Amino acid sequence: MEIKNKIIVKGSLGFAVGILVGVTITAVSATLTINDGNVYLYSPDFAKDVGSVLLAFILEMIGSGIYGAIGMGGAVVYDIEEWSLLKATFFHFSLTTIFLFLIGFALQWMTFSTPMENLILFGCVSFVYFIIWQVNSLVYKHRVKQINLGLAELKKMSDKGNGAV
Repeated sequence: MEIKNKIIVKGSLGFAVGILVGVTITAVSATLTINDGNVYLYSPDFAKDVGSVLLAFILEMIGSGIYGAIGMGGAVVYDIEEWSLLKATFFHFSLTTIFLFLIGFALQWMTFSTPMENLILFGCVSFVYFIIWQVNSLVYKHRVKQINLGLAELKKMSDKGNGAV
């Protein structure tokens, strides 16, 4: 599958996952922050600023979807064979982090008035990115090991079939 098609497929899936994760995070954080017995699927402060609960919900949903699409769609950089793993990781991490902050400031997930919180968020995002990267690395190493074992078994069977000892 060519890169453009991979971006579309992974980006579409990422959009859906981003909406699901974004709405869940918003619901949990807004509901716990307000703590009045109601469940909120939007940030009440953001709803006040945009003038509508529905518009706030839709904008947060779209923003979360875009962020998910960028994260998953951008992961195709790991499929570019000419790029080193370091280059692909740096590019993908930079892309996702930049868009997290752009979307985050636009949707008031974070503000300029709380630089320490933003720094902590960057640290948390970096840590989670590192964990996800490590898990994927272990999964790929396991897959490569399985493929190599399968190839060794095929070679052994092929050598037996050719009369080799």
